[in-house]
Amino acid sequence: YETTPLIDVPNGILKYPTQISGCVLWLDAANETSLDLSGSAVSGWRDLSGGDNHVLQSNATYKPSWQSDDWNRPYLDFDGSSANLNNEDAELLALSESNNTFIACYKSDVTTAEYYGQVIMGCIQPTYTPRVGLRINANGGTGAGGSDTIAYSSQSSSSSVNACNIATAGVTNVSIAVGRRDGTAIKLWDGNGNTDTGTTGANNTAVTDFCVGAASTSGTTDIYEFNGKIYELICYNRALTDAEVDKAITYLKNKWNII
Repeated sequence: YETTPLIDVPNGILKYPTQISGCVLWLDAANETSLDLSGSAVSGWRDLSGGDNHVLQSNATYKPSWQSDDWNRPYLDFDGSSANLNNEDAELLALSESNNTFIACYKSDVTTAEYYGQVIMGCIQPTYTPRVGLRINANGGTGAGGSDTIAYSSQSSSSSVNACNIATAGVTNVSIAVGRRDGTAIKLWDGNGNTDTGTTGANNTAVTDFCVGAASTSGTTDIYEFNGKIYELICYNRALTDAEVDKAITYLKNKWNII
């Protein structure tokens, strides 16, 4: 698991996320050389997309750790109370201002419902407010699903921010989540053939941080911290086609041995 990708794949199947155009973030726990480590503590998770959009954490209190699961699959462990990584690069913040696609491979340790749930990754407004990206277990606002759901949004308002969601998502299994904005249309996939859609897509110019594992750059308040394992994260600065989304899902299933 020290190289990317892990295995050779047949022609026509995605081997690298960068084979799809528009990739602006690729974080891969299987690539040890992309991690800045002090022991197991992670101070930086380096972007493999070529854009140098690395996510960082300088404070030792807030660093996630690099570990392996029972099947020797490497991941970053977020403790649900303080660990997070972040970035303020314009290329990632710009995901909130146009069409985008967010893709995650993760495994939560909890199904505890919170207003914004727990943040896998996304663009965050001041006062720790998620508006753009992927979350789990969100129960706040009209149409929210609550425990054991995944949610995606890409908007500026708080109205129905968690309404695009998939219930009974099995978030405590190794799982895939894909969120896409195409104009006002948004769509969410869970990797198991389930989808949800909405019409709340809108530009957001108020975000200040791109965050992984929480909704802030510090752990000083309840900031919707993710509690569990993150294996791989990918972002595109455009709306992928359905066929491209299917390729990305197949890539993750092959790589992380997801049935």
